[in-house]
Amino acid sequence: GRASILPDANGYRMWYSGYRNGWRIQTASSTDGIAWERPAQNTALLPGPERWDSVEIFSPRVVKVAADGGAILHMWYTGWDQGPAYRIGHAISLDDGATWTKSGANPVLDVGPVGAWDSRSVQGAAVLQEANGEFRMWYMGQAGAQWQIGMATSPDGDAWTRYAGNPVMSPDPASPWESSHLFWLHVIQGGPGYQMWYSGAADASGLGQIRIGYAESTDGVNWNRDAQNPVSIPKPAGWWGNSDS
Repeated sequence: GRASILPDANGYRMWYSGYRNGWRIQTASSTDGIAWERPAQNTALLPGPERWDSVEIFSPRVVKVAADGGAILHMWYTGWDQGPAYRIGHAISLDDGATWTKSGANPVLDVGPVGAWDSRSVQGAAVLQEANGEFRMWYMGQAGAQWQIGMATSPDGDAWTRYAGNPVMSPDPASPWESSHLFWLHVIQGGPGYQMWYSGAADASGLGQIRIGYAESTDGVNWNRDAQNPVSIPKPAGWWGNSDS
């Protein structure tokens, strides 16, 4: 799950979270976006060797950045060490995703300070590169049980500054489907400003039905939810996707 996809000369490349005795980041390619092929030795990125991501890594977000002589692929991912906290790391590839090198600055986004809204966990980064070269990240964070969405900026993908007014999106008590949690998000610049698709849940445990909402922002900070939310809901019983959207 939680795939990140880029177009390439032959079609598309995908990096995704794959599970067998723990989450790993794997890859696949496709000429049409429908039929996908995995390489024989399919592990793009493994946990470790540092403790913070020593058990599982997942939820990749890959961005291609133009560079002299070609391009650099940047990946931001979530790491876990069996403790209560998830953290966000950074890796780069200079050979079009064949090999990845983790940043020496990892984790590049750690949990927030005591008392902050994201003091327990941060994960699920959605990252864009702005026209000025700066990176902007939206991510999910929690202090207690509740997940919310925050934003941070970075000049290089390693050193991140949280937005002082975080979180930029919080659960809406007036919307029953997203009254308890906001999490798993994707952000694009598909027109003026930014567009976000995000997951919402009403069940305080986060284990109930999950639906997808849509929001727009001119500045990446102030978000306007779509009046028709949720834009995707679970299918009826007996269908694929009947538990979550």
